[in-house]
Amino acid sequence: MTATSCPITEVKLVIYKNQTAVVNMVFDGQNTNRETWFSHEKLKSSPWNDLSSATPKFFSLQGLKGNRHFYIENRNGCSKDNGWLVINDGPHYCPYENGPRYPLIRYSGTKSKVTWIKGYSIGDTVTVFIRLKT
Repeated sequence: MTATSCPITEVKLVIYKNQTAVVNMVFDGQNTNRETWFSHEKLKSSPWNDLSSATPKFFSLQGLKGNRHFYIENRNGCSKDNGWLVINDGPHYCPYENGPRYPLIRYSGTKSKVTWIKGYSIGDTVTVFIRLKT
């Protein structure tokens, strides 16, 4: 069995802040692999009321320009960018992406997307749990 052909049934992404789970996202892992499970179509649940009915411009594990991963956002220019989650590997051209440390785990701490320049929450740990078919 290779990593791209694992019999995945479900995937859970959890973000922690001070050892407390603050974001739980569950994905249907069937017919996916290690790179395709993170998609809007496979999302089963999240803490954000508006995400399941939204149409984000980006919903990508690989992200944008190699610096944004687990990227769920509507890209409209720095002052209007809004979204739910993104992990930055380093500084980028928008001021809100220049954090105190990297990787910078940014997420909406509300029940819906946030405009990044107006504020966001920062996590300190990300875990991905994969349930395999038994």
